[in-house]
Amino acid sequence: MARLRTAETGRTSIMGAASSMRRDMDLVRRILIAMEESDDGVVDGEALVSDAHDLRSVAYHFAIMQQAGFLTAMVGDTVTGEVQSAFADGLTWQGQDFLASIRSDKVWAKIKLALRKSIGSASWETIRSVGVKLGTAALEAQLGI
Repeated sequence: MARLRTAETGRTSIMGAASSMRRDMDLVRRILIAMEESDDGVVDGEALVSDAHDLRSVAYHFAIMQQAGFLTAMVGDTVTGEVQSAFADGLTWQGQDFLASIRSDKVWAKIKLALRKSIGSASWETIRSVGVKLGTAALEAQLGI
């Protein structure tokens, strides 16, 4: 039987594997968009599993996104620590703000290109700040300001 624990406790196997996993900002963005588009605000981690991300990786991202204050999540694991289920069930104000700064495909593409050409990665605060600046510049250009 799976034991359900909130991801923020850090006691699940996914947090123990933190040293072997890397944060993937494309997946973070996919999760935030999926939550916003969900009718009930709940996203099953299985729906985000792909060739690039297994359920353990998705659950890990749910956990670190909860730590960052973006969402609330629940992860179920077996007694051996294998991730059995993962659900994100609430997008926070901070999560919505971060998504607003990176939602635009054009803004996201510019941020990713700039990161690849320069430092390779950045904190979510830096990414959000750049996203806000790009969005503001685009809006000002549209308004002729």
